[in-house]
Amino acid sequence: MFMLIALLLFPLWPSESVYGGRAQDGSLGELEVGKPAERQMAGGQVHGYQLSLSGGEYLRLVVEQMGIDLVVAVFDPEGKEICRIDSSNGMRGPEIVCLIAKSSGSYRLEVRSSEKYSAPGRYHAKIEALRIPTPQDISLAAWYESLVEGMKLKSQATAESLRGAIDKYQGALGYLRDALEPGAKAQTLQGLGEVYYQIGERKSALDAFLQELPLVRAAGDRSGEAFALNSIGQAYYSLGEGQKALSYHNQSLHIFRVIDNSSGEASALNCIGTVYNSLGEKQKALETILKLKVAAKSCCYGIADSARNKRRYQSRAQAN
Repeated sequence: MFMLIALLLFPLWPSESVYGGRAQDGSLGELEVGKPAERQMAGGQVHGYQLSLSGGEYLRLVVEQMGIDLVVAVFDPEGKEICRIDSSNGMRGPEIVCLIAKSSGSYRLEVRSSEKYSAPGRYHAKIEALRIPTPQDISLAAWYESLVEGMKLKSQATAESLRGAIDKYQGALGYLRDALEPGAKAQTLQGLGEVYYQIGERKSALDAFLQELPLVRAAGDRSGEAFALNSIGQAYYSLGEGQKALSYHNQSLHIFRVIDNSSGEASALNCIGTVYNSLGEKQKALETILKLKVAAKSCCYGIADSARNKRRYQSRAQAN
């Protein structure tokens, strides 16, 4: 998750330390239209698939995460990485690839866990479209290229790269004027909001997250809705509006519990505990940390950190 501020146990957004070199791993065969792949994956594993593409073809590929946070990359026939994506949807939801092949040949799809010690989960990989591109496909491919470039710049986390990421995200939004896809626009606004947050422009971040929320709802993305609500709460908290932050974090927590997303639940509880502590409500902060410890056990986060937070809040509560 993107480490934007110091939280109690772990940050709100996914880490982008995933922009590394290509791992070596045996191929699991070719991924073809009409023949999806569903497999189990554990932390540290890498699965590879071949993709047969013709120059000029449009590819839309979706890897649905089911209980594990994944990084998805595609390499061209020469072995050059052409895209790498790790969306902010945690352990559930899609990682999407949209591109137009520049040459014919055997491409490689690489699926890996984002964390070395992740608990096992499953994923479902499917080619949703492989065709001569329509005008909307061309717009979506251009959007995706700009989005991925923005994500890579954001991961570098320098003042210059973050400003560059804003330009890329704003450019990506421009390509969506002719390609009405709420999920794509929501994902772009999410990334834009995160960059604004990183550079300290919290009101701009809040505006981006508020624009994202109705889009994920329109797309029927419950996981995305929960993360958007949590992001809005985080932005309000940073602006000193603790009660508003609690309202959004609690809405997020409810959805994460409904969809059985334990890592999201832990993230929301983490934020709620932070807000309660800042408001001086030490007992409620302690109660939240106890709930966080239970949620953390389900998603393999650091229980020791949770215990340290519990002791910290106990000492502060006693002091007051």
